[in-house]
Amino acid sequence: MTIRTAAYETNQLYKVFKEAADKDDHTVIPWGKLSEVAGVDVRDKGSGYVRTARKMAENESGKLFVTVIGEGVRLATVEDQAAEPDTQIRKVRRLSNRALFRLSHVTYEKLPDEAKARHNASASIFGAIKFFSRKNSIEKIEAQTSQVKLDVDKTIAAFTNGKT
Repeated sequence: MTIRTAAYETNQLYKVFKEAADKDDHTVIPWGKLSEVAGVDVRDKGSGYVRTARKMAENESGKLFVTVIGEGVRLATVEDQAAEPDTQIRKVRRLSNRALFRLSHVTYEKLPDEAKARHNASASIFGAIKFFSRKNSIEKIEAQTSQVKLDVDKTIAAFTNGKT
Protein backbone atom coordinates (compact mmCIF):
# COMPACT_ATOMS: atom_id res chain seq x y z
CA MET A 1 0.00 0.00 0.00
CA THR A 2 1.38 3.42 -0.88
CA ILE A 3 1.26 6.30 1.54
CA ARG A 4 -0.80 9.04 -0.02
CA THR A 5 -0.45 12.65 0.93
CA ALA A 6 -3.27 15.06 0.35
CA ALA A 7 -3.83 18.73 1.03
CA TYR A 8 -5.18 19.70 4.43
CA GLU A 9 -8.46 20.87 2.82
CA THR A 10 -8.86 17.52 1.07
CA ASN A 11 -8.32 15.60 4.30
CA GLN A 12 -10.91 17.71 6.12
CA LEU A 13 -13.47 17.10 3.39
CA TYR A 14 -12.57 13.41 3.29
CA LYS A 15 -13.53 13.13 6.97
CA VAL A 16 -16.99 14.55 6.20
CA PHE A 17 -17.54 12.13 3.31
CA LYS A 18 -16.16 9.18 5.25
CA GLU A 19 -18.47 9.93 8.18
CA ALA A 20 -21.50 10.01 5.86
CA ALA A 21 -20.42 6.70 4.29
CA ASP A 22 -19.82 5.06 7.69
CA LYS A 23 -23.22 6.18 9.00
CA ASP A 24 -24.93 5.32 5.70
CA ASP A 25 -26.29 8.89 5.80
CA HIS A 26 -27.98 9.88 2.52
CA THR A 27 -28.75 13.48 3.47
CA VAL A 28 -27.25 16.23 1.33
CA ILE A 29 -24.03 17.76 2.60
CA PRO A 30 -24.56 21.40 1.53
CA TRP A 31 -21.95 23.27 -0.49
CA GLY A 32 -21.83 25.85 2.31
CA LYS A 33 -20.83 23.26 4.91
CA LEU A 34 -18.22 21.77 2.57
CA SER A 35 -16.81 25.27 1.93
CA GLU A 36 -16.74 25.96 5.66
CA VAL A 37 -14.91 22.69 6.40
CA ALA A 38 -12.39 23.28 3.60
CA GLY A 39 -11.96 27.00 4.34
CA VAL A 40 -12.39 27.78 0.65
CA ASP A 41 -15.37 28.04 -1.73
CA VAL A 42 -15.63 24.48 -3.02
CA ARG A 43 -17.78 25.60 -5.94
CA ASP A 44 -14.88 27.68 -7.21
CA LYS A 45 -11.23 27.33 -6.28
CA GLY A 46 -11.84 24.40 -3.94
CA SER A 47 -13.58 22.09 -6.39
CA GLY A 48 -10.47 19.94 -6.74
CA TYR A 49 -10.42 19.33 -3.00
CA VAL A 50 -14.00 18.02 -3.13
CA ARG A 51 -13.28 15.83 -6.15
CA THR A 52 -10.22 14.27 -4.52
CA ALA A 53 -11.83 13.83 -1.09
CA ARG A 54 -14.91 12.29 -2.64
CA LYS A 55 -12.81 9.85 -4.67
CA MET A 56 -10.79 8.93 -1.57
CA ALA A 57 -13.98 8.26 0.44
CA GLU A 58 -15.50 6.23 -2.41
CA ASN A 59 -12.35 4.12 -2.71
CA GLU A 60 -12.10 3.60 1.03
CA SER A 61 -15.78 2.86 1.73
CA GLY A 62 -16.80 1.23 -1.53
CA LYS A 63 -19.82 3.54 -1.62
CA LEU A 64 -20.65 6.19 -4.20
CA PHE A 65 -21.50 9.86 -3.75
CA VAL A 66 -23.62 11.93 -6.11
CA THR A 67 -23.80 15.65 -6.74
CA VAL A 68 -27.16 17.29 -6.10
CA ILE A 69 -27.13 20.29 -8.40
CA GLY A 70 -27.45 23.58 -6.54
CA GLU A 71 -27.39 21.86 -3.15
CA GLY A 72 -24.30 19.77 -2.45
CA VAL A 73 -23.15 16.16 -2.31
CA ARG A 74 -24.78 13.09 -0.76
CA LEU A 75 -24.25 9.38 -0.45
CA ALA A 76 -25.84 7.64 -3.42
CA THR A 77 -29.05 5.72 -2.89
CA VAL A 78 -29.79 2.41 -4.60
CA GLU A 79 -31.88 4.36 -7.14
CA ASP A 80 -28.92 6.69 -7.84
CA GLN A 81 -26.66 3.70 -8.37
CA ALA A 82 -29.14 2.10 -10.77
CA ALA A 83 -29.35 5.33 -12.82
CA GLU A 84 -25.56 5.86 -12.99
CA PRO A 85 -24.94 3.66 -16.07
CA ASP A 86 -27.58 5.59 -18.05
CA THR A 87 -25.83 8.85 -17.18
CA GLN A 88 -22.45 7.48 -18.21
CA ILE A 89 -23.79 6.05 -21.49
CA ARG A 90 -25.27 9.47 -22.36
CA LYS A 91 -21.92 11.13 -21.62
CA VAL A 92 -19.95 8.64 -23.70
CA ARG A 93 -22.42 8.97 -26.57
CA ARG A 94 -22.12 12.78 -26.50
CA LEU A 95 -18.33 12.54 -26.49
CA SER A 96 -18.30 10.07 -29.37
CA ASN A 97 -20.68 12.28 -31.38
CA ARG A 98 -18.41 15.25 -30.76
CA ALA A 99 -15.35 13.24 -31.79
CA LEU A 100 -17.08 12.03 -34.98
CA PHE A 101 -18.04 15.60 -35.83
CA ARG A 102 -14.45 16.75 -35.38
CA LEU A 103 -13.10 13.80 -37.37
CA SER A 104 -15.51 14.60 -40.21
CA HIS A 105 -13.92 18.04 -40.54
CA VAL A 106 -10.37 16.80 -40.97
CA THR A 107 -8.79 17.36 -44.39
CA TYR A 108 -8.38 13.63 -44.87
CA GLU A 109 -6.65 13.80 -48.27
CA LYS A 110 -3.75 15.77 -46.80
CA LEU A 111 -3.07 13.31 -44.00
CA PRO A 112 -0.03 11.01 -44.24
CA ASP A 113 -0.87 7.30 -44.52
CA GLU A 114 -0.13 6.62 -40.84
CA ALA A 115 -2.46 9.43 -39.76
CA LYS A 116 -5.16 8.19 -42.17
CA ALA A 117 -5.01 4.75 -40.54
CA ARG A 118 -5.31 6.30 -37.07
CA HIS A 119 -8.15 8.55 -38.30
CA ASN A 120 -10.04 5.56 -39.77
CA ALA A 121 -9.56 3.50 -36.61
CA SER A 122 -10.79 6.37 -34.44
CA ALA A 123 -13.82 6.92 -36.66
CA SER A 124 -14.65 3.20 -36.49
CA ILE A 125 -14.34 3.10 -32.70
CA PHE A 126 -16.44 6.23 -32.18
CA GLY A 127 -18.98 4.97 -34.71
CA ALA A 128 -19.31 1.70 -32.80
CA ILE A 129 -19.79 3.59 -29.54
CA LYS A 130 -22.46 5.71 -31.18
CA PHE A 131 -24.18 2.61 -32.57
CA PHE A 132 -24.13 0.59 -29.33
CA SER A 133 -25.28 3.55 -27.21
CA ARG A 134 -28.45 4.15 -29.26
CA LYS A 135 -31.75 3.53 -27.48
CA ASN A 136 -32.67 0.64 -29.82
CA SER A 137 -29.27 -0.99 -29.36
CA ILE A 138 -29.45 -0.69 -25.59
CA GLU A 139 -32.91 -2.27 -25.59
CA LYS A 140 -31.67 -5.13 -27.78
CA ILE A 141 -28.74 -5.78 -25.44
CA GLU A 142 -30.98 -5.52 -22.36
CA ALA A 143 -33.34 -8.13 -23.81
CA GLN A 144 -30.45 -10.62 -24.04
CA THR A 145 -28.83 -9.75 -20.74
CA SER A 146 -31.77 -9.87 -18.36
CA GLN A 147 -30.24 -12.89 -16.61
CA VAL A 148 -26.55 -12.91 -17.62
CA LYS A 149 -23.82 -10.58 -18.80
CA LEU A 150 -22.71 -11.03 -22.39
CA ASP A 151 -19.06 -10.92 -23.33
CA VAL A 152 -18.03 -8.62 -26.17
CA ASP A 153 -18.18 -11.31 -28.87
CA LYS A 154 -21.72 -12.32 -27.90
CA THR A 155 -22.82 -8.70 -27.72
CA ILE A 156 -21.54 -8.07 -31.25
CA ALA A 157 -23.08 -11.35 -32.42
CA ALA A 158 -26.47 -10.08 -31.22
CA PHE A 159 -26.26 -7.43 -33.94
CA THR A 160 -24.70 -9.54 -36.69
CA ASN A 161 -26.90 -12.63 -36.62
CA GLY A 162 -24.14 -14.62 -34.94
CA LYS A 163 -21.36 -13.57 -37.36
CA THR A 164 -18.46 -11.77 -35.66
